Amino acid sequence: MRDRRRLKKAAAMALAAAAVIPAMALGLSFSADMADEPEYYLVCHGADVSVIPASPAADVEELVRQCGYETEDYICEVTDEGSYTAVRLFDPLDVTVNVDGEERHVRASGGNVGQLLDAMEVGLGEEDLISRSPETPVTDGLEVTIRRVTWGEAEERVSVPFATQYKDDSSLEKGKEKTLTQGADGEKKLIYRVKYIDGVEDSREQVGEETVTEPVAQVIARGTKAPAKTTTSTKKTDTKTNTNTNTGSNTNTNKNTDTGTGNKTDTKTDTKTETKTETKTETKADTSTGNTGSGAKNNHTVTDQGGTVTTSTGETLSYSKTVSMKATAYSYAAGSMTSSGVPVQVGIVAALPSTLPRGTRVYIVTNDGKYTYGPAVVGDTPGSDIIDLFFETEEECRQFGVRQATVYVLD
Repeated sequence: MRDRRRLKKAAAMALAAAAVIPAMALGLSFSADMADEPEYYLVCHGADVSVIPASPAADVEELVRQCGYETEDYICEVTDEGSYTAVRLFDPLDVTVNVDGEERHVRASGGNVGQLLDAMEVGLGEEDLISRSPETPVTDGLEVTIRRVTWGEAEERVSVPFATQYKDDSSLEKGKEKTLTQGADGEKKLIYRVKYIDGVEDSREQVGEETVTEPVAQVIARGTKAPAKTTTSTKKTDTKTNTNTNTGSNTNTNKNTDTGTGNKTDTKTDTKTETKTETKTETKADTSTGNTGSGAKNNHTVTDQGGTVTTSTGETLSYSKTVSMKATAYSYAAGSMTSSGVPVQVGIVAALPSTLPRGTRVYIVTNDGKYTYGPAVVGDTPGSDIIDLFFETEEECRQFGVRQATVYVLD
């Protein structure tokens, strides 16, 4: 009995020293009942079986050596089969298992991957990823990788842009704006369900959101009041005086003299004087307050009568003529140059040289009374017979659109 226990102890020590997987873990079972005195030992390696008579002093290593084997080269399994004790030798299968950040090298005698992991006490979660099916047979050089899948929650804070609201203001002139309330961005918290593989984020799905701070809308007053401007045009007065004086003298002298001598003399005197004086004075004056221009449909119409124009600020400008033109609007980035080499800016307009030569000083108002562009200088050339007005923003250009305008050509 003592020798049998010594044999089993020696077998267990040999297994631990070799760091192997017990054969039981791979589907090979030990017998629960052991005979008191075995009659012999069976040493098995595959189909090779050796029978050795029982000996009280026998141990596993000695029995294996007697059969020509070395215990460190094999996985040994010792079972009590009643009348004999079986010592089975298995060729070791080297297997690599990567799990939980470790690379573990083990020796197995057979079975499948599931049995191998059970023997190693490596548990698998429902969503864990395994490179080999648990039913895969264990073979020499097999490598198995297990990737742990876990779930977590993450938060992200993002900005919520503020909206802009416009309110009509009848106390503010058209084209002007005033900020009533300064806008402020809000903030919200996004909640995600995050999938991790071996502790590294693999994917996320938004599952909710919470408002941290509400955005504050920006409120802008937009003017609807017609601009209070006065434009006065006084045209020259033409006076024409025609004086015609005609003086005519006719003298006829008829005398009838009878001297009794047979001679007769007739004398007649007729004097007529006519004087005619004609004076004609023609005066034309035109004074208008408010809108200027007739809204002519042609691209431009020239009026050759000069005069003065009074701006809304009270300044009086002298002009030589007015031109009714179609007006458009354009805008370029700051720093852009006109064809004349002057930087684009408010007050620089474009017109065909045949209509308004470059460098011409003008004063511009729209015929609908909604815009007074004011004093400007022709410094660029458009593609057609129009006057193109520079504005700083595209929004101002869109609001202006296309309008008929009166252009005062200043002296």
